[in-house]
Amino acid sequence: MESSSEIRPDDEVYGYLSELGYSAQQIAGMTMSTRMFHDLGSYGDTAVDEMSVLQRKFGVDLSELDFKKYFPPEFEGKSKFDAFIRNMAVSRETRLVTNADRYEPLTLGMINRAMLAKRWRRF
Repeated sequence: MESSSEIRPDDEVYGYLSELGYSAQQIAGMTMSTRMFHDLGSYGDTAVDEMSVLQRKFGVDLSELDFKKYFPPEFEGKSKFDAFIRNMAVSRETRLVTNADRYEPLTLGMINRAMLAKRWRRF
């Protein structure tokens, strides 16, 4: 079970969250148990961009990260048109809640450990 300890400015993940644009006040409301998809709503292209920051800015090897285990794709459905219709009919919040159980939680604590190790591994 992931520790729910607060995130301190000297934690590696604090710098990552700052790089993503979160304010100090927003980060203060997060813990090491905060989940990227389930709590912060990161998915699809946004999640890809956010995770690539770990690689580009912080030198974390993400070659072992199975992205689809943790984040839903940008478009769900058989086609982009199908996804568009589905997304128009169902609010983003509802879609996140109904699909959340399909994805394993990726927590800020996991990201912090990957930053310290400079590589992703199954935690």
